[in-house]
This record gives sequence, structure tokens and C-alpha cells, in this order.
Amino acid sequence: MQITLPNLLDYAIDHGIAYQASTLNKDDVYCECPFCKEKDKSKFKLTINKQKNVFRCFICGKTGNTIHFMEWFEKKPRELIYKEMRQAAGIDEDSYQKRMEHKHPAERLTSAQLKLIQYVSRPVQIQQLPSEFKKKMNDQIWNEWSSYLTKMKRKALVHLMYCIQANHYTTGIEYIKTLSIELGEDITEEVLQAYSSGDTPPSWAEGAYHEVQQLFEMFKTIG
Repeated sequence: MQITLPNLLDYAIDHGIAYQASTLNKDDVYCECPFCKEKDKSKFKLTINKQKNVFRCFICGKTGNTIHFMEWFEKKPRELIYKEMRQAAGIDEDSYQKRMEHKHPAERLTSAQLKLIQYVSRPVQIQQLPSEFKKKMNDQIWNEWSSYLTKMKRKALVHLMYCIQANHYTTGIEYIKTLSIELGEDITEEVLQAYSSGDTPPSWAEGAYHEVQQLFEMFKTIG
């Protein structure tokens, strides 16, 4: 049994998102953005495309598909959302996890994660390849994802360090949580551990402090 994400517009309406009735019969339905902090400016500034199940807010810039909307709205990582959907569909979680254990790590990546590393969809031809070549292809995809994830952790750490130095710790943490949702993987703990590692940071975090100092000097020069 496979789980299916809900229709994005139906999900938004079911969760109390106000919409502009006059646009309900159009491809793009205008809704109130639940992510904007300035609610008075965001009235009906978020569009949901009924055909593509994608959204975009013209004020805060949030954009994505159904799972992105659900992650940000429910403030949950996508794996937890998928787990809850499996439970609702009556799928035994232990059996599901056992099946996943036998899969290559690359085969566990979601379509949204694959898009982040420029794979529009999971290459269909992989399943038709002999096992040896199938493994090589999956190894390549996994290496690309691992490199991308490392790059994003580094980016999050630099952002956190910069925010802390500018006395905006909360902003730094919010950025990491938002990035974790976009990645479909919670990197918060790893980033915080790297920040607290002192003189023995993980390899991906080496030189981050100096990078932050360079940023500060650059903005001082601009200012």
C-alpha cells in the first residue's frame, strides 16, 4: 500500500486557510499566507495552483509543493509527516522500516530531496540496470546528496555564527529549522554540536569562524 499526499488546496482549506472565493474556479487560487508575519500585508497574497499542487507567497517568498506546505504549516519534518500518514493508512511501521533497511540509502531519498540535487525525478532506468551498475548509479546519487547536505550544514553553521555575533541567536536557530524542513532532514543537532566543538570541529565546519569574520569585515566596509 502506498500513501498519497493530500490535494494542496483541500489541505489548506481543511486547516482553516482563508481564500478568495472569486478565484476558486481558476487555476490559481488566492489564499491568506499562514507563514507571513505581517498578516495585514499578506491577505490573499499566496497562490495555490490546483493543477500542479504548488504554492507561492508574493510577500514572504515561501514557495514549494504539498509536502513543503505541510512541513511549514505543521512545523514537523517531512519524515514525521510521512510516518503519521502511514499510521493513518494502517501501514505497519516495523514492517515498513524493515523493507527500507534493505534499500540503498539513495533509494530512500524523497523526490523533493532528489530535486535539490538536480534530479527532476528518480531515474527510471536505474531499476532496469544489472545490479552492479544499479549500485554504481545509486552510489553516485548518494554521494551527490551527501556533498549537498554537507554544504548546507556548513551554510547553516556560518549563518548561526553570524547571527550569534550580531546578537540574533533566535533568528539563527529559526533559519536552521527552516532549512531542515526544506532538506527533509533535521540538521539542528549536528550544527549546534559543530558550533560547540571549539578547536576540534568536524571537517565540514573547519574555517567557518574565519568565514564569519570575513563577512563582518566586508559588511563593515560596505557600511
